[in-house]
Amino acid sequence: MKSLKRSLLAAAALVAMGTQANAASGQTSVSFNFPNIVILHYISSVTFDVPAAALGNGAIDEGSGGTLNSFSSPTISGNANVGVTISTALNGYKGTINNAWAVRGITASGNIQMQIAVGTQTATNGTSTVTISNLTMSSGSNSGAQFNIAAPGFAASSAVYGNVHMDLDFSQVTTTGSHTGATYTVTATAI
Repeated sequence: MKSLKRSLLAAAALVAMGTQANAASGQTSVSFNFPNIVILHYISSVTFDVPAAALGNGAIDEGSGGTLNSFSSPTISGNANVGVTISTALNGYKGTINNAWAVRGITASGNIQMQIAVGTQTATNGTSTVTISNLTMSSGSNSGAQFNIAAPGFAASSAVYGNVHMDLDFSQVTTTGSHTGATYTVTATAI
């Protein structure tokens, strides 16, 4: 029995010594393959809070000679830092949504195409309607209904932010309160 134990211990020692003497290693190269990736951040709902003063609430001296003077152009704030600017034409209002979208990602060309389109043109409250039209976007020096930006990578801190601009027709507004249903779509495409 003692001899069997000694034999087993000797065999175990030989196996252990043989394992240490025959070490092998191999190096593996690791690669990463990325597809086009575009991440669009957007505001899913926004409300323009239009104050009465922006529409000329109260008495307005239009001067003499039977012509209307142009409105001033104040900027007002609402949800999501929304600004409404009044233009010089009667019922010619402009709406701006600041920081309405942001985009990040990578593309084979190094560019992302940004595009905006109107979905539903009218916001209603019964028969009272607001119509949105002529939608454009801006980001830095880029502006228009479509433009390209440089793909900034994945980091949220590198995201490119943009604004949405639209014409607002208030000529068919006949009721106070919330007018809902108008939509637009911002699309970011890897090119």
